[in-house]
Amino acid sequence: MSILIVISYLSAVVYGLAVTILAGYGVHSLWLLALFLRHRRDAHRLADEESARPLPADADLPRVLVQLPVFNERDVVVRLVEAIGRLDWPKDRLIIQLLDDSTDDSVAIGQVAIAALRATGIDAVSLHRHDRTGYKAGALEAGMNACDAPYIAIFDADFIPNPDFLRLAIKPLLSDPGLALVQGRWDHVNRDENVLTRAQALGIDGHFGIEQGARAWSGLAMNFNGTCGLWRRSAIEAGGGWEHDTLTEDMDLSYRVQLKGWRCTYRLDLAVPGEVPATLSAWRSQQFRWAKGSIQTACKLLPQVWRSAWSVHAKICATLHMTHYLVHPLILISLIAAPPALLLARHVPSWMLMFGLLGFVIGAGAPILLYAVSQWVLVGRSGWKRLKVLPALAGIGTGIAISNTIAVWEALIGRQSAFVRTPKRGFGKGSYKASSASGVPELLCAGWACLGLYVGWCSEHRWVAPLMLIYVSGFAWVAWFSLRERIVAAAQDRDARSPLAILGPAGVAMVAATWFLSRIDGGPTANPAMFAMVGMCIAGLYVLGVMAVRRRVGGSMTLAWVGAVALAMQLVAPSFAPAPAADRGVLEGHQITAGQNPYLIAPSHPDAFSLVPDKVPEASYVRVLDAQRTSTSPPLALWSEALIAQAW
Repeated sequence: MSILIVISYLSAVVYGLAVTILAGYGVHSLWLLALFLRHRRDAHRLADEESARPLPADADLPRVLVQLPVFNERDVVVRLVEAIGRLDWPKDRLIIQLLDDSTDDSVAIGQVAIAALRATGIDAVSLHRHDRTGYKAGALEAGMNACDAPYIAIFDADFIPNPDFLRLAIKPLLSDPGLALVQGRWDHVNRDENVLTRAQALGIDGHFGIEQGARAWSGLAMNFNGTCGLWRRSAIEAGGGWEHDTLTEDMDLSYRVQLKGWRCTYRLDLAVPGEVPATLSAWRSQQFRWAKGSIQTACKLLPQVWRSAWSVHAKICATLHMTHYLVHPLILISLIAAPPALLLARHVPSWMLMFGLLGFVIGAGAPILLYAVSQWVLVGRSGWKRLKVLPALAGIGTGIAISNTIAVWEALIGRQSAFVRTPKRGFGKGSYKASSASGVPELLCAGWACLGLYVGWCSEHRWVAPLMLIYVSGFAWVAWFSLRERIVAAAQDRDARSPLAILGPAGVAMVAATWFLSRIDGGPTANPAMFAMVGMCIAGLYVLGVMAVRRRVGGSMTLAWVGAVALAMQLVAPSFAPAPAADRGVLEGHQITAGQNPYLIAPSHPDAFSLVPDKVPEASYVRVLDAQRTSTSPPLALWSEALIAQAW
């Protein structure tokens, strides 16, 4: 069996395993949807009973501590504090802590807002830490140590709770002593700001509209979402308190509490408006933290989960829940394996391809169905209009795979990193921005997916090729928006204007010089001095551009510039004669696609020669190096030659 056929089989197996596991996560989504629909009526009945149940008199209500962890939130801290000041709760029973780890002028802004609350008779205080030990978890722990209230509500800086939040959330806790947490639903104040916010809102609605309810109402473990929740203090203490060895301290605590026998619940109607990231860079940063933190939590707690007395069903669901971000490495693996599997698809059994197609459809289709039902649940028929952004949601969900794969890998190898908060904008442009990415890795993945699309379209199983469109569109979309954000950020940076002014002219000059060389008759052999002189100029322009970019904007932009200029140089100089080694590579590639083994059949063999007239000009064929010798290239090189030959 040819080594290339072996590679094809291995790629098909890797692809099949990846999409099978992805299909497993898809089936889990369908199962959660079924659980939600099964328990939805009972949950509504319970919510109606809670609404009809009166609260004790104000004098008998428990003390509630409201914690507001913030870090450099000058654009939203006043909005947050004012919203908390409007909470409908007796003033003598309410304590508000602004847990401020800020290092900018937002400290003073927050203190002024807290002072305004104190002037109304509310017990409000700003606790400013100069040492960010433990980040958000450390701040929450410090706040708990300063107050002994039996109930604790937590709100992040980008949320605006309604005045009745505490009165609605406290009822389940007062009636059920075994309940640790009541989690509210995230709503969105800037859903319609742009296509990214609409896509995010749709994805978040799937989680809060279906998944959280399905877990809570079915007796499965659920997670605290870090905000918009009301905790019982004794449950937090029983679970071991706040720990900061993961980036998702909320999931960590909620699972530890539930492993101690406490229960958490969720209320669909307890909606809290909040802000979703309006830029790709901010969303990418948020996703990186969530992906890394959830896998860190899985590594930390899954052994305890499987040693617990939970049912097998609960253990499996908890495992799929905590490891959900593994879907992004699986997406990347399936992308890498798809083109080589499609290259020699004729050697792969049809059942294997059909199995891969089925897994792909389940893995991609199940979340889409869940998102669709979530809109029907939340807003009724009018929610169908929101499904227009499903392609964008699928695109960003695929295109974020590289960043989230890095996050997952760092979590698995135990690499620690700082808690990077997501920048909030409030109702303005925002004072802080997340670091923008170059988009080059995503662009390369989009190109690889395009190659797979072409190879699949040219194969005997053309029906498989359209699946690659999801990879192409997703990675291309993220690459484009990443590059656009990087250019906009660079243009706004005074220090970046100089390198940006150099890049354009340098690239144009390099392309023009390449076009000039391509017009010289006879090539470098006829006029070596001219080629050497112009070549040195091109090299100098390249070095100038690279130095300028790396010094001012960042090394990642260098790759984008080099890639664009290299492509343009290739387009303006198609007449450069290929080297003999290139001729041999093309011929070997066509040998592979024709089913010949280059390790056994030399270019001079009649079977190889029969490929020449339609593939390589015969005049060029006579220049093939060592035509009597069989291939000595490694399998990976032959595989690359075969991919190139597909497009030759």
